[in-house]
Amino acid sequence: MPIPTRPAKIAAPAVTNGEVLLNFQAVDIEAVVKTVSRLTGRNFILDPRVKGKITIISAKPVSRGAAYQIFLSALKAQGFTAVSGPGGIVKIVPVGEGKQNASTSAGVGRAGGDQMVTQVIVIQNGNATQLIPLLRPLMAPTSQLSAYAPANALVITDYARNVRRLARVITEIDQPTSTEVTVIPLKHASALDLGDLINRLNTNRTPGQAKGPNINQGTIIPDLRTNSLLLRTTNPGELAQLKSLISKLDVAARGGGTTRVVYLRNAEAKPLSEVLRGLLEAT
Repeated sequence: MPIPTRPAKIAAPAVTNGEVLLNFQAVDIEAVVKTVSRLTGRNFILDPRVKGKITIISAKPVSRGAAYQIFLSALKAQGFTAVSGPGGIVKIVPVGEGKQNASTSAGVGRAGGDQMVTQVIVIQNGNATQLIPLLRPLMAPTSQLSAYAPANALVITDYARNVRRLARVITEIDQPTSTEVTVIPLKHASALDLGDLINRLNTNRTPGQAKGPNINQGTIIPDLRTNSLLLRTTNPGELAQLKSLISKLDVAARGGGTTRVVYLRNAEAKPLSEVLRGLLEAT
């Protein structure tokens, strides 16, 4: 009769001054989970479908908290995720099931970036259902987003780092002065650089100068993951001006040393040249 195999024993990671040196070479997930449980004091339950081997190589010691985040990232790479349950128990399950059973809270708090969570965000100054078409393009196709109308709340299920990013975007959008929010995907320019440029153009206006888009009354929010700009303004005319400006700036870079003269209508050449020169020097 064959003898049942058991997970190979692995040496406990060295702990020095509260930091851990991780070194797992193709080790069974169950054995790694036991080690992480001893290091972090967390209790784990493994779904029977959680099988495979993990390799984690750490060049230098890391904190116990960082070790747990590395462990979560390794699980994610294998198609598994951690879901917090009652009593502090953490369940290791396939990613798809993790999204159905993610821990629910009013905020993700200190949840690991690669831990599946569900966050409920109550909308104060708008309609939660109407925000879904706006937010959906900023999310991964596998993320879950729904509205709970009775509480005017959004329910988001995704990895903690993505939920935190989306929560920041919602905070920027959900303002008392917000009347219209538009998402502008960029084809060529960087959302971060272009948003910064438009804000700096607004800052460098001189007194009495003709006004372009009034950024003080609106907001430009760059979303790096989708390389998009979110525009929020109280004035439809300002929104049209912003969209026009962005379309003119979002063009492919030209090579070959071509020189081109651009006549300005609503800005002074010297302050604008200083802004553009600073941006070029920073790249």
